[in-house]
Amino acid sequence: MMEVQNGGKYLIRDFKDTLKELRAGSCETEATEKLNKLVEGCVKTGKKGTFTLKLTVTPKGAQVIVKDDIKAPVPEHEAQPTLMFVDGDNNLVRRNPMQPNLPGTVKVQEEPEAVNIGEHGEVVAINVNQ
Repeated sequence: MMEVQNGGKYLIRDFKDTLKELRAGSCETEATEKLNKLVEGCVKTGKKGTFTLKLTVTPKGAQVIVKDDIKAPVPEHEAQPTLMFVDGDNNLVRRNPMQPNLPGTVKVQEEPEAVNIGEHGEVVAINVNQ
Protein backbone atom coordinates (compact mmCIF):
# COMPACT_ATOMS: atom_id res chain seq x y z
CA MET A 1 0.00 0.00 0.00
CA MET A 2 1.34 3.44 -0.89
CA GLU A 3 1.15 6.23 1.66
CA VAL A 4 1.40 9.93 1.02
CA GLN A 5 4.27 11.54 2.90
CA ASN A 6 5.48 15.10 3.27
CA GLY A 7 5.71 16.86 -0.07
CA GLY A 8 3.23 14.51 -1.77
CA LYS A 9 5.76 11.68 -2.38
CA TYR A 10 4.78 8.05 -2.06
CA LEU A 11 6.40 5.57 0.29
CA ILE A 12 7.03 2.51 -1.87
CA ARG A 13 7.21 -0.90 -0.21
CA ASP A 14 10.39 -2.94 -0.76
CA PHE A 15 10.02 -5.67 -3.35
CA LYS A 16 11.53 -8.27 -1.00
CA ASP A 17 8.68 -7.65 1.45
CA THR A 18 6.10 -8.28 -1.28
CA LEU A 19 7.96 -11.38 -2.46
CA LYS A 20 7.80 -12.85 1.06
CA GLU A 21 4.00 -12.62 0.98
CA LEU A 22 3.39 -14.19 -2.44
CA ARG A 23 1.77 -17.60 -2.00
CA ALA A 24 2.22 -17.22 1.75
CA GLY A 25 6.01 -17.32 1.38
CA SER A 26 6.13 -20.30 -1.01
CA CYS A 27 7.21 -18.11 -3.93
CA GLU A 28 10.27 -16.87 -2.04
CA THR A 29 11.16 -20.42 -0.94
CA GLU A 30 10.79 -21.78 -4.48
CA ALA A 31 12.84 -18.91 -5.92
CA THR A 32 15.61 -19.49 -3.37
CA GLU A 33 15.76 -23.24 -4.10
CA LYS A 34 15.69 -22.78 -7.88
CA LEU A 35 18.40 -20.13 -7.76
CA ASN A 36 20.59 -22.42 -5.65
CA LYS A 37 20.14 -25.34 -8.12
CA LEU A 38 20.85 -22.99 -11.02
CA VAL A 39 24.11 -21.79 -9.47
CA GLU A 40 25.12 -25.38 -8.73
CA GLY A 41 24.49 -26.38 -12.35
CA CYS A 42 26.45 -23.39 -13.65
CA VAL A 43 29.43 -24.24 -11.46
CA LYS A 44 29.37 -27.95 -12.44
CA THR A 45 29.04 -27.38 -16.18
CA GLY A 46 30.86 -24.08 -16.62
CA LYS A 47 27.83 -22.82 -18.55
CA LYS A 48 25.78 -19.71 -17.91
CA GLY A 49 22.23 -19.90 -16.61
CA THR A 50 19.24 -17.61 -16.42
CA PHE A 51 16.85 -17.01 -13.53
CA THR A 52 13.54 -15.38 -14.41
CA LEU A 53 10.78 -14.30 -12.05
CA LYS A 54 7.69 -13.14 -13.92
CA LEU A 55 4.83 -11.50 -12.03
CA THR A 56 1.49 -11.05 -13.75
CA VAL A 57 -0.81 -8.53 -12.11
CA THR A 58 -4.50 -8.77 -13.03
CA PRO A 59 -6.97 -6.14 -11.74
CA LYS A 60 -10.08 -7.49 -10.03
CA GLY A 61 -12.24 -4.67 -8.76
CA ALA A 62 -10.44 -2.83 -5.97
CA GLN A 63 -7.94 -5.72 -5.69
CA VAL A 64 -5.32 -7.31 -7.91
CA ILE A 65 -4.40 -10.93 -8.46
CA VAL A 66 -0.64 -11.53 -8.57
CA LYS A 67 0.55 -14.72 -10.25
CA ASP A 68 4.22 -15.64 -10.16
CA ASP A 69 6.12 -17.77 -12.65
CA ILE A 70 9.70 -18.79 -11.82
CA LYS A 71 11.96 -20.18 -14.53
CA ALA A 72 15.50 -21.33 -13.81
CA PRO A 73 16.52 -24.12 -16.20
CA VAL A 74 19.64 -25.80 -14.85
CA PRO A 75 22.47 -26.17 -17.39
CA GLU A 76 23.52 -29.76 -17.99
CA HIS A 77 26.56 -31.45 -19.45
CA GLU A 78 26.13 -32.40 -23.06
CA ALA A 79 26.22 -36.13 -23.67
CA GLN A 80 29.38 -37.11 -25.53
CA PRO A 81 28.78 -38.84 -28.88
CA THR A 82 29.99 -42.39 -29.47
CA LEU A 83 31.67 -43.45 -32.70
CA MET A 84 29.98 -46.60 -33.96
CA PHE A 85 30.24 -48.82 -37.04
CA VAL A 86 27.50 -50.64 -38.90
CA ASP A 87 27.94 -54.38 -39.47
CA GLY A 88 26.51 -56.44 -42.35
CA ASP A 89 23.20 -56.89 -40.51
CA ASN A 90 22.81 -53.12 -39.89
CA ASN A 91 23.69 -53.43 -36.20
CA LEU A 92 25.69 -50.73 -34.44
CA VAL A 93 29.03 -52.09 -33.17
CA ARG A 94 32.14 -50.53 -31.62
CA ARG A 95 34.65 -52.54 -33.68
CA ASN A 96 35.06 -51.79 -37.39
CA PRO A 97 33.74 -54.94 -39.14
CA MET A 98 35.84 -54.14 -42.24
CA GLN A 99 39.10 -54.19 -40.26
CA PRO A 100 40.64 -57.67 -39.99
CA ASN A 101 41.94 -59.00 -36.68
CA LEU A 102 45.66 -58.50 -36.20
CA PRO A 103 47.65 -61.74 -36.21
CA GLY A 104 49.00 -62.72 -32.81
CA THR A 105 46.28 -60.94 -30.82
CA VAL A 106 44.56 -62.97 -28.15
CA LYS A 107 41.03 -62.54 -26.86
CA VAL A 108 41.09 -61.50 -23.22
CA GLN A 109 39.24 -63.97 -21.01
CA GLU A 110 36.40 -62.82 -18.86
CA GLU A 111 36.86 -62.83 -15.12
CA PRO A 112 36.32 -66.22 -13.52
CA GLU A 113 32.84 -67.00 -12.32
CA ALA A 114 34.13 -69.25 -9.56
CA VAL A 115 37.50 -70.37 -8.24
CA ASN A 116 37.75 -73.64 -6.32
CA ILE A 117 40.45 -73.67 -3.63
CA GLY A 118 41.95 -76.91 -2.34
CA GLU A 119 42.69 -77.90 1.26
CA HIS A 120 46.13 -76.30 1.23
CA GLY A 121 45.09 -73.01 -0.47
CA GLU A 122 45.97 -74.11 -3.98
CA VAL A 123 43.73 -73.35 -6.97
CA VAL A 124 42.00 -76.59 -7.97
CA ALA A 125 39.69 -75.34 -10.74
CA ILE A 126 38.65 -72.12 -12.41
CA ASN A 127 35.20 -71.94 -13.99
CA VAL A 128 34.94 -69.24 -16.65
CA ASN A 129 31.54 -68.28 -18.03
CA GLN A 130 31.96 -67.51 -21.76
